[in-house]
Amino acid sequence: MAKRASEGFEAHGRPEDIANYRRLVGSRRVRDVLAALKRRGMAEREIEILLRTVAGIPRDWRNTNEDTPERQRRRATLARKLSRLAKEVEEDPELSGLCFGPGQISFNTPPEERVGLTTLAGAMREGAAQLEPVKIPLPRPRGDTGQLSADRKSNLQSYALLAIFDLLVPHFRRAPNLETETLASVLLAKTIKPGTLTQLRKSTRRTYFRDEK
Repeated sequence: MAKRASEGFEAHGRPEDIANYRRLVGSRRVRDVLAALKRRGMAEREIEILLRTVAGIPRDWRNTNEDTPERQRRRATLARKLSRLAKEVEEDPELSGLCFGPGQISFNTPPEERVGLTTLAGAMREGAAQLEPVKIPLPRPRGDTGQLSADRKSNLQSYALLAIFDLLVPHFRRAPNLETETLASVLLAKTIKPGTLTQLRKSTRRTYFRDEK
């Protein structure tokens, strides 16, 4: 396993994900887990996808736990950035003529030839409009405030353990608790005591069956 992320991942991956990826592939403990997966028939490409997926778990956790006000603030900030950038693009003599249509990209397109095409600036403005907060209140279930309460937000460690377990379990005939705790420990750069996942899964099952009653 190479100790550098692939060129495509380096070019297009998020900095946080790339840093997590490098920490994973640079760990001897993780390499032992990957060797076990190879012995169970997991191909190199599958391992690469697994590592990239695990590297993105902290970001997925933040997105999952983002409450409505946080999401609206983030989207409003992004909308303002897109609007400002769209104005700059429209004033640029080269980018202003960059247009898109069904199956085509047109460069330096004069205004009279833009019928049926979308300019880059126009696409950015449309994206900004989609990010604006909804003005009309949406109906909510009774008692729902529209925000995630503190007890509904998942703990990052718990989220990572359960997510990694789900990724690994199809490749083992037993519960891959040790392998899961190893990957999570390296990913989060913290010590996770043996047996943590076992207790977490027991707690999760108890909560699930209690909610089903």
